[in-house]
Amino acid sequence: MGEVEYSILIETFTLQEGGDAARFFRTLEAAVEMTAEDRGEVLLIDVCGFADLHAAVQERFPGVRMVDAVGLGYDEAKMMAASEARGCYLLYLDGDCLPQPGWKEAFL
Repeated sequence: MGEVEYSILIETFTLQEGGDAARFFRTLEAAVEMTAEDRGEVLLIDVCGFADLHAAVQERFPGVRMVDAVGLGYDEAKMMAASEARGCYLLYLDGDCLPQPGWKEAFL
């Protein structure tokens, strides 16, 4: 695999605030599917630190990298994850948003 072109960064604030876990996992799945097509990666910005979340992500999406941002604020967590990203382009995707067809291409 060559150089990573872009990184999709998804945060867990939605889960920390009691959001719908099923929708969160659909969002994560959509991001993983998009990066399977080309030279992308998915980073999960973990602000909640739920042990069961970490285990579920590793089991279902082993290629997703998790960035430990527990205790950080919204902007601080996103900036930390940006420094960990390998891609030239950063695409932020909220954990409760489902990207529509063409979402990634519109940014790239």
